[in-house]
Amino acid sequence: MALCLVGGLHATGYFGPYIYLDDGGKNVAGSPEFYWGLEVRRISRDFHPPEKLVVSKEAAQINEEEERTKKTSENTTETDLKDFDSAVQEARIKPADAAKAKEQHKQARAALDATASGTPTPLPAEFDSEFADYHKGAAAYLNQQWDEARAAWENLLKRPEQDRHYRTVWAAFMLGKV
Repeated sequence: MALCLVGGLHATGYFGPYIYLDDGGKNVAGSPEFYWGLEVRRISRDFHPPEKLVVSKEAAQINEEEERTKKTSENTTETDLKDFDSAVQEARIKPADAAKAKEQHKQARAALDATASGTPTPLPAEFDSEFADYHKGAAAYLNQQWDEARAAWENLLKRPEQDRHYRTVWAAFMLGKV
């Protein structure tokens, strides 16, 4: 009974514009105003992280660009070795002597790493696979032999799809760089 007597209660209010097409439709066509810098300062004003940034002495001495390049190179090498092992285990590539093929692959990767770090090293012979094609292109790229790099990566992409499971994207990316 008491509820019937109360006339104008609103549980939630609508705080948007009542006339959408007023001022030429500004309320419909435009996005709400928002100032990122002001909002970040307002939000972060009371934020005090419990951790403190600690920079190692070694990191302070190494140039940030050199560190990033080193990490990228190490990551590429690690991924390349893991992918080759996976390809052999899954029988996507079938070398006659798997141990010898893995060793050749490691030597080729070491030659690429040495060339990338400034010591030009010839690429050793490898088991014929998508990995070998990619390494040929990478070695040519590191030696600034753009046409040879392009040809090696295009040869990789000409392989049947089932023979290029691991290095298709890598080769396509590098073709975009040359």
